[in-house]
Amino acid sequence: PVCGLPLVAWSIIQAQCSNCIDEVYVSTDDDEIAGIATEFKAQVIRRPDWPDANEVCASRPFLHALHEIGSEPDDMMFSILASTVARKPQDFDNMMAKHTEIGIRDAYVSGAIRQHHTALAKEIGPALM
Repeated sequence: PVCGLPLVAWSIIQAQCSNCIDEVYVSTDDDEIAGIATEFKAQVIRRPDWPDANEVCASRPFLHALHEIGSEPDDMMFSILASTVARKPQDFDNMMAKHTEIGIRDAYVSGAIRQHHTALAKEIGPALM
């Protein structure tokens, strides 16, 4: 827990505070995480029982979630890692504004960008900092 809340709860709260995120989903195969997601008013997407779940890359759960949600080609999706909670309240809205301004289709943002990726930080500008 961080400040009394589970990590996944912080990610849900941060997404719900964004002006550009309409719905919050949590993809999990864990009952405890599903319970936390439900408590914090996120929709739960139950993952299948993948035999290699501990070895799978992050794209499989993300693609499974997209399939379950039934996303449209023009839908914008944020894939938020629950373990990255050091975000400012406006980070998602700033990222979406920058995305629209630049006109890019896909973007990846990590909590470590402020400390370790100075070249990328200079390229995308201070709006996300």
